[in-house]
Amino acid sequence: MSVLQGASVTPRTRTLWTPPCEKLSGMMIAPVLANLGPLEALSFKPNPAEVEEIFTLSVSHVCSPQNRGYTHFRTGERYGYTLPVIRNGKHRVWGLTAVALEHTLKLIMPP
Repeated sequence: MSVLQGASVTPRTRTLWTPPCEKLSGMMIAPVLANLGPLEALSFKPNPAEVEEIFTLSVSHVCSPQNRGYTHFRTGERYGYTLPVIRNGKHRVWGLTAVALEHTLKLIMPP
């Protein structure tokens, strides 16, 4: 599974499945789950203003409880909101990307 926020990819013909669009945090998003085949055969063109590094995570890694957590945000001196985070060594999937990923996983693998 690749998290490609802010990156464009030119895949060859692959099977794609797109869950319904959801309005999250006032934004309309459409997570896409795709079998892109071997990543070595793909050409990635990340937007440097959005993407520092491209990395992949397996579905089993993302679903493992020890790799999942939550980040609590404050607004001023008060509790503001909580968002999911997926840990992988120095990498973290967080923010709207983690929210979209968590939502997509619930659609394909209900608890």
